[in-house]
Amino acid sequence: MFGMLKQNIFYGIRTLLKNPGFTITAVLTLALGIGATTAIFSVVYTTLFEPMPYPKPDQLVVVWSKTTEGRTQVSSADFFDWKQRARSFQYMEAWTGGEANISTQDRPQQILGSAMTPGFNTLTGSKVMLGRDFLPEDGEVGKDKVIILSNRLWSQHFGSDRAILGQPIRVNGEPYTVVGVTPPGFLDRLPFQLWVPLAIAPADINREFHWMSVMGRLKDGVTIAQAQAEMDGIAKQLAQEYPKTNANFGVSVEPLHLDFFPKEKQRNLWLLLGAVAFLLLIGCVNVANLMLARATTRSREVALRAALGASRFHIFGQLITESLLVSIAGGLLGIMLALWLTKGIVMVLPNDILPAEADIRISLPVLLFTMLLTVLTGLLFGSAPAWQATRMSLMEVLKKGGRTGGSGARTMARRVLVVAEFALALTLLAAGGLWLRSFWNLTQIDLGI
Repeated sequence: MFGMLKQNIFYGIRTLLKNPGFTITAVLTLALGIGATTAIFSVVYTTLFEPMPYPKPDQLVVVWSKTTEGRTQVSSADFFDWKQRARSFQYMEAWTGGEANISTQDRPQQILGSAMTPGFNTLTGSKVMLGRDFLPEDGEVGKDKVIILSNRLWSQHFGSDRAILGQPIRVNGEPYTVVGVTPPGFLDRLPFQLWVPLAIAPADINREFHWMSVMGRLKDGVTIAQAQAEMDGIAKQLAQEYPKTNANFGVSVEPLHLDFFPKEKQRNLWLLLGAVAFLLLIGCVNVANLMLARATTRSREVALRAALGASRFHIFGQLITESLLVSIAGGLLGIMLALWLTKGIVMVLPNDILPAEADIRISLPVLLFTMLLTVLTGLLFGSAPAWQATRMSLMEVLKKGGRTGGSGARTMARRVLVVAEFALALTLLAAGGLWLRSFWNLTQIDLGI
């Protein structure tokens, strides 16, 4: 069996090299489809399926206040009560964000910053590269004038100066001391470029103003359903104790993964993957048509092999092997194209389009997907020509000699493929036109301001 496979491979390579025009056209067509599909699948996989870059990411949840209209942010008083009463969580911390004006001796700059309770990095498992994390006492009013810089801000604004630790910078007109710098990585893709402690004076704690977001890490063995049941009980207690402010508020415990990535954007990713899959399918139909046309010119060769004793199984295996060789070559070239396309996607995408945890790259699962896609592609466009070749009449081909006209079945198959190719192309074109039209309509909406 192995010897026959080896023979088919070498014979297929020689045959393809004798027809460079066909081989180059087929390989480039498949490379375009496989490369585009692989690049988009890398975005889909890293965004929707890859685990987040935190220790035990399945334990991370977002805890929201909930009303009849949906989820909302949390009041400071509710957060402190939740943290004190809940037993399902190892940690529960809060954060908020907004614009920050930083100024040094060089130049001012307006960026987005975040204020978070001192244990937030412990909750997520994030580390600092330089300096230290926030200490518990940094969360006290009067001791909170310390700051951690993102690696992006540190390198772009401060020239990667390690002497920045302990130096003062002004944030919104107030002096802060730099105590840490985060490592390069997904934190640089966050919209926030600096962090300060979230310190709340006792007089400012209230239940009316819902302004902070809350994240928790579940204890080992605790499920989200169990945490939700406990938080429902706490919400009922607070509603009884503070009916004026908490009577209409519940709690929603949700997985962190994709919690801030809207369903509409997730759907758009699937639609984009479907669009490039259509492109690959068009390429497969095109190559299958080329294979059928090529099979017409090889009918005498196949007939002679059959006359010399080759079985239909051997002929079918030889033709499928040639198809797989073409698809493998297209797959290898497609991977190179996907690497280039992926880098281009990373360069042009704004930081806030996808979740910051999504590290878009050609990972091992994506490569396995490409390998499977390559094999399926070869089988898809190679099966019809191989099947047609094994069904032709030996006596009829030998009687015609070198003349090639193509059987009625083969001609019909080619016509069907052409119709299918036009139908797929028209569908893809129509969908793309609708997308562009929808985007144009969105840009023309009068916001009234």
